[in-house]
Amino acid sequence: MLNEERRALHARAADWLLQGGPIHRHDQPAVLAYHFERAGRDAEAVEAWLCAGRSALRRTATKEAVAHLREGIALVERLPRGASRRSKEISLNCYLAMASTAVSGWTGPNVYPPYKRALGLCRRHGPAEEKVLVLWGVTIAEVTNCQLARARSLAREFVQAAREGSDEDAKLMANFAEMLVSFYSGKLQKARAEATSLFDRYDPVRRSKLLQAYQHDPKVVALVYLGHIEWILGRPARARSHCEEARRLATEGGHPFMICYAHVVGASDHLYDRDYVANLECIETGMEMAEEYGYPLYKLIGPLWATSAMVARGPAQHALDRLCGVHSKMPPPESYIHAALYQIMLAEEFGRVGDVEKARALAASAEAVISRTGERWFEPEIYRVQASLARLDPGRDHAAAYAFYQRALRTARKLNAVGWEMRTSVDLASLFLEDGKTSKAREALVAALCKYEPEEATFDIRAARKLLSAICD
Repeated sequence: MLNEERRALHARAADWLLQGGPIHRHDQPAVLAYHFERAGRDAEAVEAWLCAGRSALRRTATKEAVAHLREGIALVERLPRGASRRSKEISLNCYLAMASTAVSGWTGPNVYPPYKRALGLCRRHGPAEEKVLVLWGVTIAEVTNCQLARARSLAREFVQAAREGSDEDAKLMANFAEMLVSFYSGKLQKARAEATSLFDRYDPVRRSKLLQAYQHDPKVVALVYLGHIEWILGRPARARSHCEEARRLATEGGHPFMICYAHVVGASDHLYDRDYVANLECIETGMEMAEEYGYPLYKLIGPLWATSAMVARGPAQHALDRLCGVHSKMPPPESYIHAALYQIMLAEEFGRVGDVEKARALAASAEAVISRTGERWFEPEIYRVQASLARLDPGRDHAAAYAFYQRALRTARKLNAVGWEMRTSVDLASLFLEDGKTSKAREALVAALCKYEPEEATFDIRAARKLLSAICD
């Protein structure tokens, strides 16, 4: 068939399909895009590929979305320069980055470049509503790539752009971005206030719209982070409530990506209370969803969030070998959040099984990573684990252990991290008792316990009370 005849046939097919509704409401936008493109109707083809990509994202068909959006980006260069082309290019790149996030995680190589391209276009030409969507994405990308200084600057720009417009959802998501930057920078009380402000802005009626636009439910995410924050600040009962609510809300919403998130990163109530059975069950739920919907990120990081639970289930060495295999597939540790956390959790478990040199190397690496990235929210744990490792042979050094414990306590108090302070105080008290310093052990435990309400109960609080009771008997 001659090219002109072929194009005419595709044009007839596209026009016939349009009888089923306009491009943005059509139930087969990818088929429309195919015929428009081969008919030489480039502008309509780009619009249809964009609609197809967004439609696939709504159905959580992320790989399909990536394919459709890349088709649109490849074609957009054929359009005449102008506002319409820029708008389409911004949207295509923004949604491509979102889809790529679901496929490979925020640190994936195909996430940041399209966000960067979209942001450059927005800053020069884009309208406010497009700019805030892109600023949200690029800010979160910088956070998860552990570029916290750049993320902080972008979050400020995002907040300013949101304030200049009338979009309440944009203001809500700017709040979301600020919360993340504050949390990872170790400004836990500020992050808590920002999460609370987010709740005040959140309208459950608009949840579906937020999920479609941003692929995240900000309330679920805020609840997950409050689960961490409240435990660290010494309110474990609230932390448990937030984690449970995050998992319930994510499950109720039915968005697979959010369900994975709430069951993996949102299992902190079980993790901190060392309820290893519940921790592993929760994370396996998230990983099963990740397997079903094709989210390799959660299949990768899920085991790392269950490090202690997997080792406790055993056999310990087999579990550690598997975890090290998972860890080796991660990007360089300075380039993603939680890297040092995973290292310090592995270090503690290697110390427990007697591979002390491996444990000390991982702990030293974790300390070096946070000094370069500025991720501070769990910093006291690094020094606590280093102190515990200093108490082990070979090279047992109680003086070094005391120094690390004191450093952990100073850092915890600077962060107002009551949870980390309690955990450190229990370990320090056991060292005092080992060295016959009973009064110092008592002082350390009493100082930590008095920062909790009497009705609070965690693994660490119970351990502190039991140790204190033994001292006083």
